[in-house]
Amino acid sequence: MPSPLTARQTAVITAIRRWIRQHDLAPTARQIIEETRLSAHSVYYVLRRLAQEGIVIRHGRGRGITLSDEFAPPSGIPIVGQIAAGAPILAEENISRYVSWRDLFTDREDVFLLTVHGDSMVDRRVMPGDLIIVDPHAEVRQRDMAAVLVGGEATVKTVTWTEHELTLHSENAEKAYPPRTFGPDDDVRVLGRVIGGLREF
Repeated sequence: MPSPLTARQTAVITAIRRWIRQHDLAPTARQIIEETRLSAHSVYYVLRRLAQEGIVIRHGRGRGITLSDEFAPPSGIPIVGQIAAGAPILAEENISRYVSWRDLFTDREDVFLLTVHGDSMVDRRVMPGDLIIVDPHAEVRQRDMAAVLVGGEATVKTVTWTEHELTLHSENAEKAYPPRTFGPDDDVRVLGRVIGGLREF
């Protein structure tokens, strides 16, 4: 059975958890010293003891201080459950679980984001500045929204095709941009289907 944590061990673990949550990367020993306001000797001693306990995992030198799964901070965005009257909305007891954006859209590792420029897709609620999430392996069906590479430049459009032609359709009734049709000799390639989007409010 592991030994109870000392106050200094708890402070170091809390500092590592907080740094990872705020910066999405592991801290250096120097940053842990600054976070805890403990002496360098104390922090290095605590890190050695925590490593012996299997709580801290060191990966070489520099920025390689992480925590075991039992002590690592939850990743992703908190889902807030029922809220007790008067309690802060982000009180720990109100958080039911955490999700990452991959949990919301897909667990594939090779999805990617593209920033939207222009207003050609506003009727499909895709606005300038949005980030669209593209899955390069998802099946692209007729009239799906897809990311397409045209002459080396990426664009997002509704796509239709025949045996020999690919047509890109804008979705802005007010401006009525004309569709663009490409043949087999044109420099055009479908990068993947748009499976979601992110927008900053």
